[in-house]
Amino acid sequence: MKTIGKTYEVKYTGYLMNSENMFLHYGYDNWSDVSEKKMRKLKSCYKIEVTVPAETTELNFCFRAGENEWDNNSGNNWNWIPSKPESYEYVEIADATKTASATKAKATTKASASKAKTATKCAAKTKK
Repeated sequence: MKTIGKTYEVKYTGYLMNSENMFLHYGYDNWSDVSEKKMRKLKSCYKIEVTVPAETTELNFCFRAGENEWDNNSGNNWNWIPSKPESYEYVEIADATKTASATKAKATTKASASKAKTATKCAAKTKK
C-alpha cells in the first residue's frame, strides 16, 4: 500500500484547451495504479491537484478530452520525477502547498486593501 505523499497542482495549456471537458489520466512508476480525474477549467488553463505517494519515483500522465481525444505528448506521455522536477511547454507542475499559500496570501492582501479602502471612505463621510 502506498503512503500519502505530496500534493501537486497540474496545469494544462495544450492544443486541447478549447475542449469542454479535460481529464488527467495518470499512474505511477511505469503506469501502475492508473486513475483518471476531471480537471477544472479556468480562463487560462485546465487545473487539478494530484497527490503523489511518498515512495513514487515517477508520475506518468497524459490528458483526455471528450470521448477519444488525447494529448499524450506526441506518443511519449509525460514522465515527471518529483525529485528532479522539469518544465514542459504546455504543462506546469507545482507544489500545491506553495501555490495554496500564495493564493491565500494574495486573498488576504486583497481583503486588507478592501478594508482600508472602506475605512477611508467611512472616515471621509464622517468628516462632512
